[in-house]
Amino acid sequence: RREYEGRHRPKVGRFPLPSAPYEGVMIDHTVSDVISVDEGSRRSVRRAHITLVIDLRTRLVIGWYVSYDPPSYVAAMTALTVAMLPKKELLASHGLPDLLPCHGLIGTVHSDNAKEFRGEMMRRAVESRGTVLTLRPAKQPHYGGHIESLMHTRARYEATEPGATFSNPRERDGYASEDEATLTLKEYEANLLDFLLGEYNHRTH
Repeated sequence: RREYEGRHRPKVGRFPLPSAPYEGVMIDHTVSDVISVDEGSRRSVRRAHITLVIDLRTRLVIGWYVSYDPPSYVAAMTALTVAMLPKKELLASHGLPDLLPCHGLIGTVHSDNAKEFRGEMMRRAVESRGTVLTLRPAKQPHYGGHIESLMHTRARYEATEPGATFSNPRERDGYASEDEATLTLKEYEANLLDFLLGEYNHRTH
């Protein structure tokens, strides 16, 4: 029933579109669809966890965090801090030019109801920066459509990377993801940022 209603029931209401950049952002976590390798042995390790922040007015990806650690308050606040600060030096550490010359204070952060977003530490940290934290209604994924669309686009891009796990076994079709993996965590992050900031951010949304 829930799947039927999700596909066919009209979505009532409208998401309030911000009038200016950094007035409102969405944040979410996901698991990479690429297996990374160890820097020393070059043996496959595991998939990374990714946290992304998208600006709702411009549709630009403005913040990120990539780690083997599971989603947490630290991941969320690091991604939001990256969004608010200049990124030239951070991108240079990945061998990338200043693809995202923007920074500033965030007005409102929209997120789902994951525990790391509902915690007291998260609320206090966000409010200390003058930012409002808004949790979308439970079990209403369409309220997070902007970030969900970004995540789907990221997944399609990652299907072209070495060590891709794909969305399902049928797409994999005998592809040995662990054997084909060649990217370290830092190399994977650099490639992901090059795609998101250098290509995705320049698309018409």
